[in-house]
Amino acid sequence: MQLKAENHKLTVVHRQEVPEFSQVRVFLLSSKEITERKIWIIDIGEYQTMLFPKEYYSGRLEE
Repeated sequence: MQLKAENHKLTVVHRQEVPEFSQVRVFLLSSKEITERKIWIIDIGEYQTMLFPKEYYSGRLEE
C-alpha cells in the first residue's frame, strides 16, 4: 500500500503482484499528519504482517 496526503485528502493505493490487482481510494482528512508512506503487507496464509519497506530491509541486513 502507498499512502499520500495532500490538500486534506488521503490517497491509498493498494497494489499486489499475485493475482495482479490495483485499487485507489481517496479519503477526506481533518489534518495533514501523514505525508507519504508505503506499507508492505505479507500474507503467508497462517498470518499477515504489515511493515514499512525500510523495516524489511533493515531486518534482513541484521541476519
